Amino acid sequence: MKKFLFTLRYFKKKKMLSLVFLMIFSSVLALCPPYIISFILDNGVTKMLPKTIIVGGIFLVCIHAGSFAVNYFISQTLTKTSSYFIANLKNDLFTQILKLPMEFFDNQQTGYILERIKEADALNVFFSPVFLKFITSVFSFVGALALIISIRWELAIVLLIFLPIIYYFTNYSSIQIKKASKALLESTAQTSGKVQENIGGISAVKEMKLEQQRASEISKQLKNVADKSVQRGKMMNLASEGVLGISNISSVILVVCSGLLIVNGKMSLGNYWAISQYALLVFAPMQLLSSISIMVQPGLAALSRIGELLKLKTEDEV
Repeated sequence: MKKFLFTLRYFKKKKMLSLVFLMIFSSVLALCPPYIISFILDNGVTKMLPKTIIVGGIFLVCIHAGSFAVNYFISQTLTKTSSYFIANLKNDLFTQILKLPMEFFDNQQTGYILERIKEADALNVFFSPVFLKFITSVFSFVGALALIISIRWELAIVLLIFLPIIYYFTNYSSIQIKKASKALLESTAQTSGKVQENIGGISAVKEMKLEQQRASEISKQLKNVADKSVQRGKMMNLASEGVLGISNISSVILVVCSGLLIVNGKMSLGNYWAISQYALLVFAPMQLLSSISIMVQPGLAALSRIGELLKLKTEDEV
């Protein structure tokens, strides 16, 4: 994590703290609907009380409206932060490159250098709605698990059994995706440099009748990029489908256990509804982590490479 600390200078501390507070508030709001619906089912529907159903519905509408307002404000703030963060980072990258000694430019093709600067665009992923949902889901996870334990602790244990399995699977996939992403970025940058070199020196290529040879070289480079892209895609698909499959199996077991408790009179239908919804919140961080691995790993790989570039010694430091 230390190699990513240089990014902190691009953020305003007060704004980030306010965002964290709003994310926690958004997570609390997400915990309310299942409880209210459970109350409506057990105290309104089963007891045939229309007033309870209507009042509960009004509360639900207010909570959803508040949740919309808070999440919209967070998303807009992140969009603005993302735009300025990437613009400032690209500016620092360009300034850094201009100050590097000529030896750097002699060893690198122009297309390669330009591609390295463009890698900053991959950092948009850290401000995406999925990443926002992941952060808020972590806070919701704690509250949802506590509420499930308060209703039926046995069902909480059923869910907790599957969490380490999902975490291990996601962590393994994440590592593999990161490796594949770094390899793909490097291969793409090298290919871009080769293409620009040949286009820029087309007169020399034609004069020496090297068209076929250079086309063959670029073809091999492009195939290499495609191979690495396929490898990364393979790991992404494995992560996504694997986590979904494990979650589905756990949901089936939860339904069976809940059904048995309801039949034996140890749990109400409203409680089952609440637990089933809170179970989604418990699994949400792990499920989103799979998506985050797919989206964030290319960004982390790009961030690592950008950090390496910013640490190169300039002419004044050599």
